[in-house]
Amino acid sequence: MDGVARVVKRADGWKNMYGFINTSGKEIIPTKYEDTDDSWYRALRFSELIIVGNDNKYGCYDKTGKMVVPLIYSNIGNYSNNLATVLENGKWGYIDKTGKVSIPLIYEYASDFSVNSAIVKKEGKWGTIDTLGNVVIPIIYNEKLLGYGGLLKRKKVTNGVLSTKQAKKFFPLIMTELVSLKKIWLGQKKRINMDLLTKMPK
Repeated sequence: MDGVARVVKRADGWKNMYGFINTSGKEIIPTKYEDTDDSWYRALRFSELIIVGNDNKYGCYDKTGKMVVPLIYSNIGNYSNNLATVLENGKWGYIDKTGKVSIPLIYEYASDFSVNSAIVKKEGKWGTIDTLGNVVIPIIYNEKLLGYGGLLKRKKVTNGVLSTKQAKKFFPLIMTELVSLKKIWLGQKKRINMDLLTKMPK
């Protein structure tokens, strides 16, 4: 389907080991891996890289058979905005489509990117970053963002609505409840502009 095909052979009489061949039938990735993905999963992941794994450690080959990421990650996620989440030693970060680390593995949690921002957790606090790793919403909140334009939680009491697009204008808004915009909408008569800071009615 995408120029390569997964092949399998039996090892020790019972265990499947996987590798890949190209359209000429030439083996480009040796059949020595316990876990690999096929073209379906690569399409879902929006990746040209081929993920392989042994002993719950994963790495990547390109379609020429060159290993571009060694088997060091516990998890390699989907691509969004050309970046994929990776997990190593309990820390999350991001690699680009060549397998190079683009955003350091310093987070306790990292989401896929949406609208050019991703939710992250560091030292027990939540915020968002952009595709360059710059902090957008400061990583100071006790609860993570509920999707696009959600509310955040902190210790002090102030009500408001947050949009991820104008993060620098949001402070000193300090949230005490984590609520979705759908719930807020039900109590509003006017349309909420998700790109602007909007005070909740008292």
